Amino acid sequence: MAHVVTSRCIDCRYTECCSVCPVDCFYELHDPKMLVIDPDTCIDCRECVQKCPVHAIYEADELPDPYREWIEKNADLWESGENITETKEALPEAKTLDEVQRNEKDQGWDIAGPTWVGGGREGGGIWETPSIDPELGMVYVAVGNPFGDSTKRSGVNLFTDSVLALSLEDGQLQWYYQLVHHDVWDYDNGSQPILFDMEVDGTPVKALAQANKNGFLYILNRETGAPVHPIVETPVSTETDREGEQPWPTQPIPQTAAGVPMEPVSPIVPENIPPEHLAGNTIVPIFTPRGPDQIFAPGSGGGASYAPMAYSQQTGLLYVSAIDRPFNSGRGPRGFVSAFDPTTGELSWQQIFEGYGQSGPVVTAGGLVFVGAGSNIAGYFYAFDAETGEELRKFNTGAGVFS
Repeated sequence: MAHVVTSRCIDCRYTECCSVCPVDCFYELHDPKMLVIDPDTCIDCRECVQKCPVHAIYEADELPDPYREWIEKNADLWESGENITETKEALPEAKTLDEVQRNEKDQGWDIAGPTWVGGGREGGGIWETPSIDPELGMVYVAVGNPFGDSTKRSGVNLFTDSVLALSLEDGQLQWYYQLVHHDVWDYDNGSQPILFDMEVDGTPVKALAQANKNGFLYILNRETGAPVHPIVETPVSTETDREGEQPWPTQPIPQTAAGVPMEPVSPIVPENIPPEHLAGNTIVPIFTPRGPDQIFAPGSGGGASYAPMAYSQQTGLLYVSAIDRPFNSGRGPRGFVSAFDPTTGELSWQQIFEGYGQSGPVVTAGGLVFVGAGSNIAGYFYAFDAETGEELRKFNTGAGVFS
């Protein structure tokens, strides 16, 4: 069975894909961001499929016709042993948004259009189901990241990496808030927004929270889209050697009610990097433009991913699972579960465990928080005190818990 790495690839193969292949079955195509897997060499261990952070690897029988046709047309390359990079024909490009007709009547295009400069308009998928407030008559959608050639999409690229509020009745845009500008790190929204009501300084607030793969938790007023606490456009590095790249100079960083940066849901500075792995690699700050031999956090496989959040009316706390897996870290992942007071933005408690923090927490009226640890070695099911974070029980499930 042949496998193909499609154009979804974010070019992390040196640490996420090729590095886990036990038989070295990858070949580069004419486009260096596309790989194919030699079916004669592949032992179908599926390590690369499981490790791919953007699900870019497909079996041939699952591919759209253009990909399958390319494999069949070039099957003789496998028989001859010829290096696949020598072929003159590259894998056909998938249809993009550029091929879908748009005009000035499209809702939101007057806002989003000017934020895409250069012709590229790829991405902005939606990973999870939206959240609905029937009383306000609104539906809330967490939008994914842009991808493709980032040199062809200068600007902030609305409405990617955003939360959108739409009218439940007719779908009209009510408000939007973008969490990452001009994303080149795969810092999208993997989970749906959570809706809850609270009081801030005696004033009732209908709130919404969204945890992002960039490691930050964003708390918004779901009636207006305004931040409940300050979210500051913070200068970030724009230094890049990539020709044509125009990094955005600021990123929105949430702050507490006291005006200091909120604690992240997982580290935004790489931790516990093996000393031998630092040789030839460099730790760079979050939101540094992509470059060779970088180590950065959270990385495309870290932060708050698909795990839904939980809110307790008893404790008034938000509970968030996240993954600590810096890009090119040379080590395995750690799981984080955190409790935040949304009325202040302060971190109340945080627990760290081995494995992936990819399963959503469950909070009970009895004052417990349950969360599972995803691990390729052995999974655990934890019970924590919802108020204090004290570990009350740890049960070995014998396999990873990922949902």
